[in-house]
Amino acid sequence: MESSGSSGIAKGPATTNPVVPRDKPAASTISTEKKETPPQTPALPPSPFHIVADVPYQLELRRLGKSAVLMADFELLQFQGNTIAFDPNFAVTKELRGDGITGSFQNLLGALPNTLYASVVRPTGRTGFTEVYKWTGSKWISDYSSKESTSILEIQPWINGTVLVVEIHSIIPRYQFSAWPKTTKVFVPEPREIKWNGFADFCEIGFIPNTLRTLPSGHAFMTGESCTIVNGKEQQGFAIKRFSAAEPKGKLDELPEVGTRGLQFVELTLRSEKDAYFAANLAPRGGSARNNEPYLAHFDGTSWSRDTLPFSDGIMSIDVDPQGTVWLVSVSGAVYSRPAGGKWAEIPLPSAGDARTPIKGARVWARGAGDEWIVGAQGNRYFVLHSGPAGEKVKLPDHQAMTEVVEELAMPTPLTWHCRTPFVLIYTLSKVAPPDFDYPATREALKGHREFADAKFIEFKRLDKRYMGAFVTDEQMGKKLVELVKKKVPNSTPQLACHSPKPSRELDFGLAGN
Repeated sequence: MESSGSSGIAKGPATTNPVVPRDKPAASTISTEKKETPPQTPALPPSPFHIVADVPYQLELRRLGKSAVLMADFELLQFQGNTIAFDPNFAVTKELRGDGITGSFQNLLGALPNTLYASVVRPTGRTGFTEVYKWTGSKWISDYSSKESTSILEIQPWINGTVLVVEIHSIIPRYQFSAWPKTTKVFVPEPREIKWNGFADFCEIGFIPNTLRTLPSGHAFMTGESCTIVNGKEQQGFAIKRFSAAEPKGKLDELPEVGTRGLQFVELTLRSEKDAYFAANLAPRGGSARNNEPYLAHFDGTSWSRDTLPFSDGIMSIDVDPQGTVWLVSVSGAVYSRPAGGKWAEIPLPSAGDARTPIKGARVWARGAGDEWIVGAQGNRYFVLHSGPAGEKVKLPDHQAMTEVVEELAMPTPLTWHCRTPFVLIYTLSKVAPPDFDYPATREALKGHREFADAKFIEFKRLDKRYMGAFVTDEQMGKKLVELVKKKVPNSTPQLACHSPKPSRELDFGLAGN
């Protein structure tokens, strides 16, 4: 009888040295011809940054509140002090990432450590809805599903331990705020209501948001497209709307020197309700589709003003540290900083191997003065740089190894309509079961039941345990298999779930034979 148990589960020219003759030639043979020395690329200036880690796979730095994570596809790496760690449970699992048909991972929302969410779009009806998963500190759990044709635009930390949520309708141009948990009564912004009879004029709507940033003081800033009537004419552009208890319906701020030019949003960073930065790239005048003119505007509590920047090739990333120092990364990979009340300075980055070619920056996170992190690249390698005290380099896991560990640790989830891998968890094997265990009781129970010929029976592992189960074609087959095993194999507790474990062994019970 099977032992059953719980079924839950960079580039510069090479330097040329002058040739030194082995023996001094006779005076009559010495040439007085002046020889030209090839031009040499100067060595790089010293950098305040040092390399913490480098890998052959792409890394993306994502700010999440006051913290940040590194993303390697769907694997997440956490910053822990001055080092980086990989927790396989923290990855964006198959359930969250979706397969493009039953769902598609959209974004990480909120902040670490206590209010982090992942949004997944699930298709249904004309459009779909958003399912939101919350990170508990040890695993992701499904926490909320929006109504059909409504998606979760943003989730940000709010007041008294709540989060402020923005939901936007995909057809009706309407958005609304709510605070979670709803049992905690806090101020919630009140966007303008519109009349909807199958259509609505954009200027009647006035504002459609695309980003939300919040402060614990109860101030919320939103970026978005706006439309106002000026002298009887519609004026459309990009604007910022600010909400507070004093302005519950929001105050619309037009951004200076933008007008109707195309704009590529980069980031909105808040230090306080009187100190905020908006970074973007503007399309050049004349109708070019390229967005390569850098744009940085500062809010002083009263109005926005455009900053003058020391480069012209566009902004890739921005952050502001707690002391007010602004950090920027340009599209070309150069890094600049400006202390509060000071001037811009270009910050040199180190080289990796080639001492005359610096790493190109991509993203910056200014955790504090002397505690800045940059992710960049040189050639086909990606680097994590830190301005803090130099220590030992961190050896990050191989990307394929991370993926395999995540798959091995994947937990089964409830079977829902969007599950594409219905799976019956049948047994947990005892530790003394031999590697080639033949499952005699299961074999006897399945004898003659050709209705399970399309099921795929496997063994799989999770940590130090072995499990046996079956991929089934649909929920109906899964239920029949659960009932059969319960009836025929004493003390068995099979369960139907949504799961996609990696097989360690395939099992043949002769159901496909004659």
